[in-house]
Amino acid sequence: MLRRHREILSCILNTDGFINGSELASVCSVSVRTIQLDIKEINKLLKEYNAQINSEVKKGYYITEKSKEIIRKNNIISTVFDYEYIKEKPVTPVERQIYIMAKTTVKDYVTAEELEDNLYVSVSTINKDIISAAEWLKKNLNLKLEYSLSKGVELHASEVEKRNITSWILSNRQNVSTLKKYCPYFFEGKKFLNSFEKLYSIVDTETKRQGYVLSGHSVQLFCIEILIASARNDMGCTIQSNEEKESELKNIIEELNRKINKDIGITLSKYDWHDLQVHFLSKQFMLGTNIEHIITEEASCIVERFLKVLSIKYDIELTEETLFREKLILYVAPMLNRMRHRHCIGNKITDDVSRSYYLEFNMASEISSIVTKELGLNVRNIELQYLAIHLASIYKLWSKKLKAIIVCDYDESVLSYLKERIIALIEDRIELCTCVTFWQFVLEDEEKFKDIDFIITTSSLAEKTNIPFIQISPVMRQKDISSLYEYMDKLSS
Repeated sequence: MLRRHREILSCILNTDGFINGSELASVCSVSVRTIQLDIKEINKLLKEYNAQINSEVKKGYYITEKSKEIIRKNNIISTVFDYEYIKEKPVTPVERQIYIMAKTTVKDYVTAEELEDNLYVSVSTINKDIISAAEWLKKNLNLKLEYSLSKGVELHASEVEKRNITSWILSNRQNVSTLKKYCPYFFEGKKFLNSFEKLYSIVDTETKRQGYVLSGHSVQLFCIEILIASARNDMGCTIQSNEEKESELKNIIEELNRKINKDIGITLSKYDWHDLQVHFLSKQFMLGTNIEHIITEEASCIVERFLKVLSIKYDIELTEETLFREKLILYVAPMLNRMRHRHCIGNKITDDVSRSYYLEFNMASEISSIVTKELGLNVRNIELQYLAIHLASIYKLWSKKLKAIIVCDYDESVLSYLKERIIALIEDRIELCTCVTFWQFVLEDEEKFKDIDFIITTSSLAEKTNIPFIQISPVMRQKDISSLYEYMDKLSS
């Protein structure tokens, strides 16, 4: 598994000192034994360059400065590991599923025999991969993948939908080595990434010149979608006139068509550009974009209703916050377009936002019922995560500081540490009123603490108070910090 070998070598190379097998196993989601075997294989490849990964008992793995210099000087990760990875046949379930979906976008049928010959796995494994691929297509794109013993695998999709499948799969794999691995699955040897750098420069420059500021991932994805259109045209897979509604092309699309044709030589039909325009309007736009280019009546209506719900249900008044409203429009208008056309989002958030920003995620979720009721569309979880981040970014506009006390029996060093740590982490969210010992708190008249919202304590206060409290370690571990954030979100809501 050369992709994992690359990850292991990168981790050790970028670690100052030692990294143990358990840490590497966690990063790669494999066993420590597998890591040990992988490092033996990596060292076989590195031996040719007089470099190696070393290890010490009870400390872990490391690379000497001399070996690091050799690895960097020879660019071994890309010239050896990436090259071998690109040549490697699909070996993981995900790679096989992508291969199956890719082949169904270029052939009417893909036979089981062909899949067996190319994937080197059993029929039962292929059947499982086909089922998984079918489930993915149904869930994300509402498309049907059928499997017949007599004919093989068949995808029920138009040319526009097949291009969209390709966009979905390549959008989440935008590092060069992975793109180079998957592109042959879709384009059968056709050159794909040769024009990418020039294309990126044109799209980035022209969009900004005409008042559109896209996120970096959105520019990358749109360039990939242009190259997909060009490659599929070269393969004879063209969009028919009745597949895409012929709306008027925007000036930015007309200009991109002219510039790309002149500078790179990519020629696309008006039907291609109509489809690409729909994709363009699904991208993530940044502040600085001319709002008039993006705003739609339905997006404006959804945003107004969303802000009204926040006002009524959460007592948060944001209707007069013009800048925030503009940011919401910039996000919601493309979001509605993505949902309507089942387009992917260019850059997914990997962290669990619903846990990190409990209150904001609940607030963002209010938009789901509005969109479903007004437009009959379902808002995906990833969209709610982005909206939650939008709300978290303006926390100070609507948040109320929670009043808190610390209950601690440890000495001055621990108490000082806790106060400084808590203030550094959540000063914008709490007002730290006082610090008391356990018995000072228990023996004190409850009336003194009537205005306290919650207590941060190093001792259990069960059955001692009705005030909400959270118990933490005196050294405040990472799990204590996470629990503290989550607890405050729940109290705020």
